[in-house]
Amino acid sequence: MNLRNAATEEFVNSPAQRDGTNWGGMVAKKRSHPRGDGALFAIAIFKFVKGVVLLALAFGALSFLHKDVASEVGHWLDQLRIDPDNQFIGTLLRKLQLVHSKELKELSALGTGYAALFLTEGTGLLFRKRWAEWLTIIATSSLMPIEMYELIKQFTAVRLLALLVNAAVVLYLICLVRQKGTQDAKEPGNQESDGISKKVEGRIRNQK
Repeated sequence: MNLRNAATEEFVNSPAQRDGTNWGGMVAKKRSHPRGDGALFAIAIFKFVKGVVLLALAFGALSFLHKDVASEVGHWLDQLRIDPDNQFIGTLLRKLQLVHSKELKELSALGTGYAALFLTEGTGLLFRKRWAEWLTIIATSSLMPIEMYELIKQFTAVRLLALLVNAAVVLYLICLVRQKGTQDAKEPGNQESDGISKKVEGRIRNQK
């Protein structure tokens, strides 16, 4: 009985278990943070910017309800002294003539949904949450086939850049998640705790 108590006391008073704190794991995690902080922070800000822009566009679309969108945009272009005969501007105005209240409501709802997603991703990544990393991987990669289709349909430098940026984000987060999983499995505190647990079990088994 004394041997069992002594073994249990050794396990409880070990550095990894004292005060319920895994000091080895905390040190390992603190050392690993600076490496990925910069890139993770940049991705979080990128998501925040996309979310804020989409949210502004969503609310801006609602301001055009029951109005002639093409005429309103044409008025703004005139105030900004932008040539309406420009090929790009002309194409934009022709497409806006087909936009009515129903389309504006749909675009606003869609923009608000994506804005909420991007802001959620950005907040979670800013606080280094594992669920945010997985959410960003799944959400971003699910949109990439659509981006590839649009790029093949009509190649533009902007679409290519957007696709490459999203691919880089997904690849980086996948590597980060795998790296964190490997570090968690090799934490010094976990190894020490496992070793002490096996030692306690062995002593109790020998006593029996």
